Amino acid sequence: MNFFKVIILAMLFGLIWLFGCGGPDLSLVDLSRPIALRPTHFGFTLPYPVSATPFEMNNRTYSTIVPKEAERLVPIVLEIDATGKVCGIMPVTPSDSEYAERYRPFLERYHFEPGLIGEVVSPMSLLVDIQIGSVTAEPIVRFPVAPNQTVRYYNLYWRAMGVLGIDIPTLTRFPSYSYDFNTVYRWQSYPFKLYRVDLDNVGDVLATELILETSPDFSNQIKSAIHWGDYTPLKIDGRAVESSSFLIVSFYPMVKYPATPMDPKATSELKPWDRARVRLLPDTIGLVFPPVPKREWSGEILDSFYQGMTPELISCRVSIDTVGKSHLTAVGTDFHRARNILNARAHDILFFPAMGLDGSPRPFEDLIYLRYLNESTVRIWFDWLGGEDPGPPDQVSEPQ
Repeated sequence: MNFFKVIILAMLFGLIWLFGCGGPDLSLVDLSRPIALRPTHFGFTLPYPVSATPFEMNNRTYSTIVPKEAERLVPIVLEIDATGKVCGIMPVTPSDSEYAERYRPFLERYHFEPGLIGEVVSPMSLLVDIQIGSVTAEPIVRFPVAPNQTVRYYNLYWRAMGVLGIDIPTLTRFPSYSYDFNTVYRWQSYPFKLYRVDLDNVGDVLATELILETSPDFSNQIKSAIHWGDYTPLKIDGRAVESSSFLIVSFYPMVKYPATPMDPKATSELKPWDRARVRLLPDTIGLVFPPVPKREWSGEILDSFYQGMTPELISCRVSIDTVGKSHLTAVGTDFHRARNILNARAHDILFFPAMGLDGSPRPFEDLIYLRYLNESTVRIWFDWLGGEDPGPPDQVSEPQ
């Protein structure tokens, strides 16, 4: 009996060792950072909303002044004074001035915890995104720092830093690299590597350090590729300075390896996963790996199902759960038609779910767009992965 107990205990310890050594080493990275409270970067601590007075405009009144249109994000700059009051509203794009005026009463009702420069309370410009398109009395506003002081919209946070004169380092070119998918996927995810990259004031690599990886394969090759990549340096008020950033390489099974050299600026020529497979990040605060389609496809769906469809831009909000299944969650133009299209061809747009640095799947929500191209073709693209609107049918060349 004692012999069998020893054998069982040995097997249990063996399993613990195996799974402990087989997974990613999370001890090298502070996984609390994505939910850290009210972060400070480059000496700036952004304002965040703490309260709002009631909004009195009702749905019926609102629907008479707001035209029905495709959902999209409109960037607006709020001027927040040292008391946390909104004292100015300015669109980033002049053509969006009507939205700044339309939502002025709604935005002015917010009160903020004011921003800090160093440890001094200061007036500050704050970039927010307003999600337009749904006919509702209360538009959806995305803040760089949420009311609970966390960062939910990673890209918006760094765009808000740009309004304050911070030009974060960027990746302008990444060379070819290889990977070999001989292992079985776990957690319905994909391998990745996270490096710290130190850049000088002209964008040359000073040093690299592997922080986290979920697969040890090809580490030296990726490290070499990082040194051969091209980068722009961090600039503060136009002055280039040395900096430390994080570079993430995600190994998607849809990519053909060795991967072709990557130019992030050529977004119109890149497939969705190519836009996300290598990213340079100033920090891991609020970071979530975005969902990417599991199958290789052009973004176009071919079917006679689309005969009689209107040529307008169609959009809707989509949530993607932790197993990669998409669910439409908000009203956009021609919403029911969009639902029928997506449901009819759901097998074409299954996703790897969003993922945190600990490798765990995360729920995700953003916008998805559809554009009728001709009576047998619809183009679909995802706001979080970039891509371009092909335009109405009269602007789209017929397939050869």
